[in-house]
Amino acid sequence: MPKVTNPDQLINDFGGPRVWLYDPSEKKVHCIFCDTSCPANRRSCVISHVESKKHQAQLVIHGIPDIRGVKLEYEEDDEAVVAVVEDRLEAPLLFRGEENEPEVSEIPFAEDLCRLLRTWNVPLNKVEEPDFVRFLEKYAGAEVPNRFMLAKIMEEQGNEREISLQRSRAMENITELKVAPLTESRFVKPLRLHYKQDDIPKVWDIIQCHASVAVVLFNITNQTLVFVRQFRPPVYFSALRRAQGQIEPGSEINLCAANPKKGITLELCAGIVDKNKSLAEIAQGEILEECGYEVPIGNIRQIQTFPSSVGVGGESATLFYAEATSDMRKGKGGGVVEEGELIEVVEMSLTETRAMMNQPEVTMPPMALYGLSWFFMNKMSLT
Repeated sequence: MPKVTNPDQLINDFGGPRVWLYDPSEKKVHCIFCDTSCPANRRSCVISHVESKKHQAQLVIHGIPDIRGVKLEYEEDDEAVVAVVEDRLEAPLLFRGEENEPEVSEIPFAEDLCRLLRTWNVPLNKVEEPDFVRFLEKYAGAEVPNRFMLAKIMEEQGNEREISLQRSRAMENITELKVAPLTESRFVKPLRLHYKQDDIPKVWDIIQCHASVAVVLFNITNQTLVFVRQFRPPVYFSALRRAQGQIEPGSEINLCAANPKKGITLELCAGIVDKNKSLAEIAQGEILEECGYEVPIGNIRQIQTFPSSVGVGGESATLFYAEATSDMRKGKGGGVVEEGELIEVVEMSLTETRAMMNQPEVTMPPMALYGLSWFFMNKMSLT
């Protein structure tokens, strides 16, 4: 193996930038997990730290790939040195409470803590104040990460925010909108009903469509409600009609008449019933696809089934309630890209949700407003 001659190579040999930061002003490498610094030119010091029980346990906790048996050749104090890192120690997971049976993993706790610190504009150095640490360890039941680890997580969350902004820009980039007659569709079928009511002939135009499910999803770790934000063409088309007047097939449409944001709604996680599964299983699949949470079927409770769009469709809609924890989030959600879905996951605090519901105008469908009203009446009536 070639000689290690720079801090970047040293960092890469012992876990990479997820584990180590280099401070050029002090010429030290800093272990993010253990809050320990080593001189960048003293690789024997780094190896000694890597072999410590504390560091090995942190590697186990955070799932860092094993580095046992790594052979390093380098120069230190002008002398050739060959070192072999010993096997990783079988250290127990370092959690508060029952050994090896953590109730909450440290990574979701650290991510949630970062979001809280950012929301309330709390400086990172505050996390190392003894009173703050004791409070969190007592009531959160988890070891408080050091500021270097939190800084790294915040940087990653910053990237997530940029991705969210990019997704929003893509969602609002609507061009070349045209109206054409509907000839066939896999989702809806327009029909005309002829019938008699009290012996009087009548006619009613309807749209035959699928039944649907929707889920009030509550993250009990963050105490947030989970929504999906997406562009709804019918909502935008209605906004254009209000601004421009009647729009017929083939007529020219002025997209400047209404901002595409007018077509973006905030909704519950939802989907149509188009699979040979139970309603709860369909709801479970939508939660994973749209929101990224892998929620056990036992956490999904059916609330009510009722007809929707009674003047046009009349198909049944079923409302569910599900509770999730942060460690159930296994993906970013966002829907099935291959099916053209472009969805943003939005988590809102209870206070934010109440304030939104009290606005005179909201971009939220009746199903979502009903589901939230049920939630605050039945689950949060004492808050």
